[in-house]
Amino acid sequence: MKIKEEKNKQREKAERLTVGLAVLIVLIALSTSFASAANYSIGMYVRSKSEIPLYTGWNGVAITLEHNETGDRNITIKKGWNLIGYSSTNEIAQQNSLFGGQTMSAAVLGRDIQNQFAFYDATAGNKKYKYAPLQDANLRLHKGYWVYSNLASDTNLTLLSANGSVQNETYRWADLMFTNGTVTLNVTNAIMQGWINPNIKYWDPTIGFGILLETESINSWQGYFIWTYKENITMLRQN
Repeated sequence: MKIKEEKNKQREKAERLTVGLAVLIVLIALSTSFASAANYSIGMYVRSKSEIPLYTGWNGVAITLEHNETGDRNITIKKGWNLIGYSSTNEIAQQNSLFGGQTMSAAVLGRDIQNQFAFYDATAGNKKYKYAPLQDANLRLHKGYWVYSNLASDTNLTLLSANGSVQNETYRWADLMFTNGTVTLNVTNAIMQGWINPNIKYWDPTIGFGILLETESINSWQGYFIWTYKENITMLRQN
């Protein structure tokens, strides 16, 4: 009887060990799968993130967001100045865009749109406006661009095969984080520590510059201006 009981105990112990090993294997597989799809940042699990380097003074920026899709992007351009943003890692040639269904060269010849898109170079030693395609043929990730239309009605600027962030996705301004490479702060603390100005600016063609409230959101494919008091600060969007 004692021998039988001992064998039963050994069998139960072996079964528990087998189940434990199976669970451990599943957990390892899951953790490996999650790690390949995302990353860890400032002590938290992050599915998706974007990092935008900022420099002392004004920075013209655009944000990339969590969800992406392939294809063209159509941005509505109103009469006068428009501040758009480039929210894709696929940096296409400015001259390969369409305006109102026309090639850029045809739209420029017809005086529908100004040829150059202006962007602000905030890097040290520059601090001035430059132009695409005059000084940079491509539209670049995380940059804001001024686009001027002469047409009275709203017109689509089509960025062919731009891919990148889906349109009209938003991210709360108050959820952004800022880092100097050593310390990471939320918006409130970044303002208190004198890293950034609290007034992030957007452009409305009908009223001019507006100030984004902390309760409001940033849109993909839209340009913004943010003032930084420190050099080499990075703005973080994390999901």
